Amino acid sequence: MGQYWHLFNIDRRESCGSVGGKLGECFWGRHHNLANMLAITSYPEGEIPPVVEEWLSGSGGTALSQPGPFGKLAPELLEAVYDGLTDLQDIAFLFLTCKLLMNTGKRRLRSAVREMDAPWVGCRLICLGDYSDTDNLPKGLLTDEESRELASAREEDPESECSFYSFACNTYRSARRMGALLDVMHEGREHLLRHLPEDIQWDWRRAKKSYPVLVADLERFTALCLFTPEREALRWEDAVLCNLSKSEYVRGAGLTVPHADFAHALLSQICWSEDDSCALDISDETAKKLVHGRWAGDRFCITTLEKMPSARKGHEWADITEEVDEMLVDMNED
Repeated sequence: MGQYWHLFNIDRRESCGSVGGKLGECFWGRHHNLANMLAITSYPEGEIPPVVEEWLSGSGGTALSQPGPFGKLAPELLEAVYDGLTDLQDIAFLFLTCKLLMNTGKRRLRSAVREMDAPWVGCRLICLGDYSDTDNLPKGLLTDEESRELASAREEDPESECSFYSFACNTYRSARRMGALLDVMHEGREHLLRHLPEDIQWDWRRAKKSYPVLVADLERFTALCLFTPEREALRWEDAVLCNLSKSEYVRGAGLTVPHADFAHALLSQICWSEDDSCALDISDETAKKLVHGRWAGDRFCITTLEKMPSARKGHEWADITEEVDEMLVDMNED
């Protein structure tokens, strides 16, 4: 039947839906979502929706004192509370609690929106074949805790010979980006609406009159989720795919296959299996390079040459565009 492949984000325990099946059937597909989940765009620092900013500055721009013990915590401790939250809906609900928490949480709120916009930046990525040997994964791919979790799963069902591939397929969720903010908005609105009597949940005029505070929260929460500040789009001629683990990069302008983009460049370097069956009519040398990807399990981002992060300590950035392009050209001839 041939070998099947899936792309996994180990840190977020997610898979990419556009990469699944025989490699020859899915490799040259459209993987815009994958590239978008890695692309760092520029947001204005600290910007929030006007309706929220107006409410915040309604008392002269100062935060009101809160009578409860939570309001007596130092700003540093309140920021630590925010930093402990990972779900955008939780962060937004805490943010809208009062003006004190809104002032304190601006930084974390915007970073949470950025994380949802490019959630795979800096994560370990690997495209794994189902013939891969769990005992021969790339060195250092899994943390000690992850290795123990996998070992435990294998012990629970020794007859199934649970591989990391099957473990990830069964326990990882499908990544979402497109429409993710709208999903958060709808889930949050449903949660808030449950606090209104059923007969007026969709009668906004009555709801605003009888429950003005709750309705105001709903409006501000919706504004937070729908707010899209001006951002600087990445230009293809300036953009680079960065391997943050190895301090190597690929220039978009240097890829010569017409339909190849950063997603294809990435996939060509992060596949891993002990078996070189990939349903592609390519040379043996290219097949070996493909299934033992030199970037498998590394961390990545897409940015511009001008905004590339610092290289890892003791290294300088290396341009490997030509090497990756040669591999894509060989694969494209199939």
